[in-house]
Amino acid sequence: MALESVEFFGSVDRKDGKPDGRITSQFPAFYFDPQISDLEENIFRNERAIASGAIAPDAIPTLKGEIARDRQRLLEIQKCSVKLTGKDKDEAANLYKELGGKIQDSMFTYTEMMKGLANAHDELKRMKTPIIPVGKHAAVFKKMGINPVKGNVSRDEATRVFKILGKTLGENTNVEHLRKDHKYGTFMSDVPLEEMIR
Repeated sequence: MALESVEFFGSVDRKDGKPDGRITSQFPAFYFDPQISDLEENIFRNERAIASGAIAPDAIPTLKGEIARDRQRLLEIQKCSVKLTGKDKDEAANLYKELGGKIQDSMFTYTEMMKGLANAHDELKRMKTPIIPVGKHAAVFKKMGINPVKGNVSRDEATRVFKILGKTLGENTNVEHLRKDHKYGTFMSDVPLEEMIR
């Protein structure tokens, strides 16, 4: 199976919960660990409240309904989570690295940002204009709800794909770590490491 066949967005991310429905979110539900943790915590808390006997009998059916809904939502997210293996994983890793380089090249350096040398108009243009070529990966972008324009996508769109791939690979999803610095080549904090760990 090729990476372009992987469904990064499951039914939980689509209109009316249909597997072939229109993608309704920028990121798949499995991307958001805090929301998944909240669902798990709600289920645990509500089950514990019922078991403790502290809930009024007439409120228990409502609470059980909430538990069932949360369990169903959690199950749908888990079912749609992407686990890449073999060639798919290799292809995803290569695309993740390739996109990281292209995103990095389109970003103002850390020094330019800090010194106010980055032109806001240019930055907006880089974010929104299709300037990043997708090469042979157009089908992968389309699977994520992004339609390249003349073989290009905007930096924002490339960033979304970079983040989703990074999540599935267990890699860094924060694009700020890509930002170069004039002095060092890549971002480096002005605060010495010794001071940061005090």
